[in-house]
Amino acid sequence: MEANRRLNVLERQLCAAQVVEGPELFEAAALSAICPKQLESLLVHDNAELRSAVYDLLKEDIFKPNHYLSLLEFRELTLQRLKRFVTADFNGRGFDVRDYLDDPRRFMAQLESLSFCDYSLAIKAGVHFTLCGGTICKLGTAKHHDALLPRLNTLDLPGCFGMTELGHGSNVMGIETAVSAKGRVTTAVPAAAVLVNGSSVLNNV
Repeated sequence: MEANRRLNVLERQLCAAQVVEGPELFEAAALSAICPKQLESLLVHDNAELRSAVYDLLKEDIFKPNHYLSLLEFRELTLQRLKRFVTADFNGRGFDVRDYLDDPRRFMAQLESLSFCDYSLAIKAGVHFTLCGGTICKLGTAKHHDALLPRLNTLDLPGCFGMTELGHGSNVMGIETAVSAKGRVTTAVPAAAVLVNGSSVLNNV
C-alpha cells in the first residue's frame, strides 16, 4: 500500500533525526571547554575580518530587535537598516554588487552575516543585490553595468524580482508570461498578472 510505504519513509526520517545523546557531549564541563574563537575559525571558511566588521556594524542601535512594530513600521525599519548597511565602510571598502562577479566570496560573506541580525534584512538585501543586481551582473552588458549597478549599490535604484503569476505557484520555469523586444517596443504575452516582492510597492519601482 502506498500509504503504508509513505508512513514507513516518514518514520525512518523522524527516527534518523533524533539526537543520539552521548554522556561526554552534553556535560557542562565539556561545553565550557569549547573556545568560541576556535569554533568560529572552524566554521568561517573565508573573509573572517570582513564578517567581523559586519558584525560590529550590527551592534548599532538601529539593528537592535524591536518586536512591537506594525507590519508597515517593520518594513520601513528594514529599509532603513539596509540603507545603513550600504553606507557602511568595511575595512576600506563598502558593499559593491559587482563583487557578485568579481569576488563572490566577499559578496556572499557580507549578505550571510546579515542573517545573524535580521532575516528580513538578509532577505531584502538578497532580493535587491542577488536576484536583481546579480541578474544584471550576469545577463547585462557593460552599458547596463555602468548605468545601473552604482545606483543599486546606494539604493537609489531599488531592485525587485518578478516571481510568479496569480494562481500559478512558484514554478518559475512554468510561467507562461514572456517578454520580447522588438526595437524599442517591449510586449508581454499573455497579459497575466505577475507578482513581485514588496519593494516594488514600497519604493514605487
